[in-house]
Amino acid sequence: MTKIDRKKRIFIIQQRGWAINIGKSLAGNFKNLGYQIGTVTFKKTTHKLITESSNKYEFIINHDTILENPQKYLNNTDITLAEICNELGIESIWPLVQSLRNHVKSYKQKYYYGFSQNVKDEDIIIYIKAIHKLVRKIIDEFNPSIVISPNFVGYFHISLNLYCQKQHIPMIGITDTKVDGLLTFTNNYLETTGEFVNILNNLRFKEGSLDKAEKFIKKEREKLNRTFAYGFARPKSLISNFKELIRGVMVGLIKRNYNPTLGPTTDNAGVFYPFRDFYFKYYNSYKNKRIQYYDIEKIDKIIFCPLKFQPEASIDVIAWAFNNQIETIRQIAMRLPDDYTLVVKDHPSMLSFRSPSYLKKIYNTANVKLISPNTKIDLIFERSDIIIGTSCTMFFEAAIYGKKVIQLNDSGFTKYLPNVQIVQNLDILTNKINNLLETKLDPKSQNYHSSLLNYIAAAYSIGFNENYIGVWERNEKPNERKIFEIFKKEVDRVKKNTND
Repeated sequence: MTKIDRKKRIFIIQQRGWAINIGKSLAGNFKNLGYQIGTVTFKKTTHKLITESSNKYEFIINHDTILENPQKYLNNTDITLAEICNELGIESIWPLVQSLRNHVKSYKQKYYYGFSQNVKDEDIIIYIKAIHKLVRKIIDEFNPSIVISPNFVGYFHISLNLYCQKQHIPMIGITDTKVDGLLTFTNNYLETTGEFVNILNNLRFKEGSLDKAEKFIKKEREKLNRTFAYGFARPKSLISNFKELIRGVMVGLIKRNYNPTLGPTTDNAGVFYPFRDFYFKYYNSYKNKRIQYYDIEKIDKIIFCPLKFQPEASIDVIAWAFNNQIETIRQIAMRLPDDYTLVVKDHPSMLSFRSPSYLKKIYNTANVKLISPNTKIDLIFERSDIIIGTSCTMFFEAAIYGKKVIQLNDSGFTKYLPNVQIVQNLDILTNKINNLLETKLDPKSQNYHSSLLNYIAAAYSIGFNENYIGVWERNEKPNERKIFEIFKKEVDRVKKNTND
């Protein structure tokens, strides 16, 4: 099929709430500038709202229709996994499959998710092939000059990203700089490219950014006495949870987003599961608060590991090799030298999501001590000699404090911090820990301070906020014009750099 001229063709992934609160407006504004718009929509109700909007799309497909019957969409198209790997430039599709939370985990089995596979391998493979057919179709038929994605959280996003890279088509998504609530764009799902990285490598900062960075470091070092940020999964009141229960039951009765291939999901769980979830939110919270957590001040030599919120892209996508957190903790604990103990703390946001049995397994793991999720961060830094785990905001906070970090994945912006060492092979972990323990890390040294300052200045040079997360995740009122200007600026920059 002959490709159409792509100079003013933008493909926007219109997913779920983001599509309604942000994406629909973006499409309209780019349309007004003369762009042709293509999209794949996620969630049937979202697809209905997008198709009923005044914006006309030149290309539109609902992902959930494919998800519901991938065999029908394939329509006897012969695609092998070897072909997919070759066209995506990867060795195996199975690490990427970890991003399919409703396939590789089971919402039906337990709240929040059970770690048993929900969909058989054979059906996963059919879905992967159908998605690859869709990805080919997007590039062959719509031929975009750039792809806009809210983020890189699912298999479709990642496979489209990899395919676009092979075709030299830029793709942008939003990620967190970890600095002062600032977000920025990245060009791939591993967060290894983008203007943030370019600025950091070239040390070309926006005027005033270095001064802002100095003030930020000083301010942050004075207020570390807190628990971790809750992020999107902040605790909800009884009234909020009850309203959520009613909404869940109503959605379950209507069955607008029900998918028979997956069974119950958070989009449509039927009538029973909202009641189950309501009960276990309070059961989990009650039981987890009453665990006999260890007192960190009574533990002598500490290496600290924070548990991640899960399922979540930061652990299941960019750190898939370590997404069995219980096993990762066991492996780390076995490799600690001399008298060191691995101290583990759950993410506060998981208090009502994580089952008590999950924490009990960690509690009863050799050379592991589980401390309260409400333990203050300054106390953890004061008592720990090394922080270890996958990329997270705490690593940036540790950089401010001057604590040594071992990061188990070679992705995410945190790898550029001066306190971070990368170890992807656990067999060398003991040696790396011993070497780090013998190495002095001075946050006041010129090299360390300059490196940290540069990281923060890069975030101030390119980062934005505009209450973007509040608009996306909490349905707060957006400043549509400012959000569009942010995206347009990035689209113009990327297109200019790719000589389109």
